[in-house]
Order: sequence, then C-alpha cells, then structure tokens
Amino acid sequence: MFQPKKQQPSQISNVRLPKLPSNPGFDDIQYAVGQAQKSRGRTVELPWSAGHASFMLSLVVDPDGNEQTWTMHAGDGPDTRVLWTYPTGDLQLILNLILGESSGGQLQDKAHQAGAYVSAVKPPEERKEAQTANQGYSQPHSTPTWQLDPSLTDSTTRARAILSGDLANMQVPNLLQSVVLSKMTGRLGVVAEQGSSDLYFELGVPVHAQIGTTMGDLAIIELLMWDDGQFQFYPDERTSHRTVTKRLDSLLMEGVTLVDHNKFLLEHGVKSQSFLLRKQKNIAEAQFEQMVQKGSPVDLAVQKRFYQAIDNKSTLYDVLRKVPLPKTEWIPIMFNMISCDLVSVTDKAPLVTTERQSPLKSFGIDQAAIETVSKALQRSETGLFSFPAFLYFLDLEFNRFKSFGWPFSVAVLEMRYRPTGPQGQLETLPLAAIKEISNRISSITRKTDFFAHFETFDYVVLLSNTNTAAAAMFCNQTSEVIRSAPVPQTPDVRSISISMGVASLPEDCAEIGTLLSAAREAKNRAKERSVPLALFKDLSKQ
Repeated sequence: MFQPKKQQPSQISNVRLPKLPSNPGFDDIQYAVGQAQKSRGRTVELPWSAGHASFMLSLVVDPDGNEQTWTMHAGDGPDTRVLWTYPTGDLQLILNLILGESSGGQLQDKAHQAGAYVSAVKPPEERKEAQTANQGYSQPHSTPTWQLDPSLTDSTTRARAILSGDLANMQVPNLLQSVVLSKMTGRLGVVAEQGSSDLYFELGVPVHAQIGTTMGDLAIIELLMWDDGQFQFYPDERTSHRTVTKRLDSLLMEGVTLVDHNKFLLEHGVKSQSFLLRKQKNIAEAQFEQMVQKGSPVDLAVQKRFYQAIDNKSTLYDVLRKVPLPKTEWIPIMFNMISCDLVSVTDKAPLVTTERQSPLKSFGIDQAAIETVSKALQRSETGLFSFPAFLYFLDLEFNRFKSFGWPFSVAVLEMRYRPTGPQGQLETLPLAAIKEISNRISSITRKTDFFAHFETFDYVVLLSNTNTAAAAMFCNQTSEVIRSAPVPQTPDVRSISISMGVASLPEDCAEIGTLLSAAREAKNRAKERSVPLALFKDLSKQ
C-alpha cells in the first residue's frame, strides 16, 4: 500500500490579503490574526504602501495555535528585504514596530485606531471572528495621548526675551530677587551643563518650577546651586501648574544651607564616581543615631537606609541607584556622613572591586567564543546591540518579571546636535560622537543593564530590577556624563540635545508593547518641552 504523498511546505500557498493604501491599524492586524488562526501553518501576508515605499507583514500561527511569528518586509520583488522577525502575541508591540519602521514612530491611540479592513474588506461577522480568534493573547492597553500645555512649547515659538545674561555674572539668588522686586510675569529659562530649568512667575511670585523631573520648591532650591549657564526671561508666558508652595525668601534660606553643604562635599572630593567607605566597621544603631545628631537635620530613617546601602565597594552613584534621592536630600545626607566621621571617599577602586579572572575562563571556557556571540548581536559601525537584539532581551526580562516579580525600566534616548550653533537645525550625531557617548554611558551601566539601538535613529537602555525613581537617577547621571567633557566632531557639549523618556513595569503598564510606547511618548514629551528627561508616570499630571 502506498501512503498518500505529503504536501511539501513549498506547495502550501500563502494567504495574501488586499493591499492597504496606508499603514495598517490595530483592526487590520487583529483581522490578520483571525485569518492565520483559520489557516494554521500557512503564512498570511498583509501588504501596504507608506508614501513611495512598500511594506508587508507576514504572520504564521503554529498548528497548535499557541505561537504567532511575525515578519516585516520592505520593498517589492527581488528588492524585498526582511526588516525583523519576532514571535509574540502582543499586538500592541507589533503595531509599534510597524509604525517605527514605516512612519517614523508616530504614536496614536493605537488600541482605537481603525484599520482599512473595518468596513472595506471584511464583513461584520468576519470582523467578529477576528476579534474572538485573538482571545488568549496579550491585549493592548490604550496608550493615552496628551495635549501639550501651550505655555510649554518649544522656545523657538516663544516671545523675545526681555532679560538675558550669564549666571557667572549674576548669581541665581540675585536673579530671582530682581524678578520678584520688578513684579514680572513670565518664564525664566536657564540652560546649563547640568540641564535646563523653567521657573514661572506671576506678578513677581514664583508659581511653578521644574528641573528635569524635580518640580516645585525642590527645583528652586536645586537651581540655587547652579553657578554657570545662560538665562533668559520671556514675558507673559503662563502655566496652569502650581507647584511652588513656599515664599521665595524661605526657599533662599534653605538653598543657602544646601549650597554650603555642596561646597563642603566638593572640597572633600565627593563626585558621583567616588567610592564610599565606612569608617566604623561595627557600629550599633544607637551609636549611629547619636553621631548623626551632630549634623544637618535630615530624616533619620532615610539616613539609615542610605548608610546601609554603603558596602565599601560601590560608588556614590551606585548607592543612589539603590536608594534614589533628589539632590536636596542626598547632599545633606552625604554632608552628615562625612562631617560626622561615618564615611570617607576615594577615587581609587577598593581591592574588592578589581577585576578577577572570569569564572568561565577559570573553568576552561574560551572567552572569545562568548564575545563572538555578543558581537553577532551588535551593529558593527557603533558597537551597540541592535534593536532586534534589544527586543529579544526585553522579552527575557519580561519573563523574569512574570517568574520572580522583578521590576524593570526602559529609557529611550534621542541624541542630536546643532553643528551650526544654538539656532541651527538638529542633526544626527557623527559616528565618532556616538561611540564616545556610548563609552560614557557604558561606564555607568551595570553588567545587567543593556544599551542598544532603538528603532532607526534613537537609543534605549534596559535597566534590570530598576524602578522609576532609580531609572530617573540613571538618566540624570547619563546627562551629566555626556556633558562632562568635549565630544568628538561636535562644536561643544552645549550643541548636543538630549531627550530621554522613562517607563517602568509594573508601575506604568503590564505589557512590554505598551512599555515601549510609554517610554517613547515620554521621550517625545521631553523633546517638546526642551527638558532632558520625562517620566511616563508624570505625563497625565502635566
């Protein structure tokens, strides 16, 4: 008896859907899933045009219906090339990847974006089948969109400044007092190496202040520590935010103490990369409380948590990633740690932090074999991990979260520069600049962090076991190390524009597709507001 000849895979025809005139929407992708569920094992193709370019999304659902594998193609005929392949049931993630490749990453409310198949291609009963077929897969969370406060638009659209100068010639306290005495209404903008600051006044009364993610009274106190940078006052610019709660004279008094503490730390050589060493090997809790009483009044519980994070092998920056605190809190704490003879600092790494032989190498495994795998995941021109590699490790991190409950964060970075001056157009950074900045960022990442390309021109850092506050600390340090020294092939560090957005899981969302959308949305908001950093969790409050 002859067995019937099995059909070869090459003989199985693909299911090709009608070509769309524009980018697919969520309904289009959902419909493709429904068709793939009907034809498990066959490839469903969804082609479309975006401008003068052609794209196609192909989907295969395994025979058991448990796994979806997506592939995106660009071009037609023999010029077709594969952009990426990704196995996932997260439709929001797939839609984000499509938009990132074919439309410059423009976000909409994806979960409510209607596709071309809603009424034109499939009848209502098939649309219902497509929706029910996707049950059991990860459904997207609606990504909200926010209207930008008109008072926070880019400075190029603002009125001409009526007051400008250099903080080297006019200290911040004197500058603020002059605005108060003149009863001015408008926005005072300050741009320095530390970042940028916005402070709004109404008839000489400060009503809102922001430096990065720090707002209100703390932002004004932090601004008082700046002794360099350019300032400009734009009249009649207003905001609905009301974050300043104290009188300016009271904030100036608090700021004076903080400035003194900061000068003390600088005189003792305290920097973010300074190693912290305990001077008391065995100290009782009562003795610790007695010693810090001689210092500045700071919350005792916070001081204990900070001191317990010091392990004699970590830098100040490492400790602050474990115990995230704003400058207005950690500067007084560090002042107490040193002035009360509890901690010393050194620029030399302790012996316990020096590199030792890799355990794998001591086991007889060739390190070069590991590096070969790592390089295969990197883009040769920059040495950074590719975007598909990032997505792979992001998926692993998500699985760790589901298994162990470890939180993690994603920081999306857009870095550009103005080669012709402050008013020039922003352009992509030269290759030499990217490599230098990459080295600087790598110097502050942990071995569990992951720095990679994001979509076409941006970058991303995957921060393992990191919540929003610690991720913000990392981004602030990133801004500092980028601006810490000249960058090759750029006029100066002030020509570099940095916009960063942070989103965290599970604080901000429950799925990695929404996480990427949230981080990118936060980055876009930072860019719109001309600030270096925005947190997704703060967007709905603004």
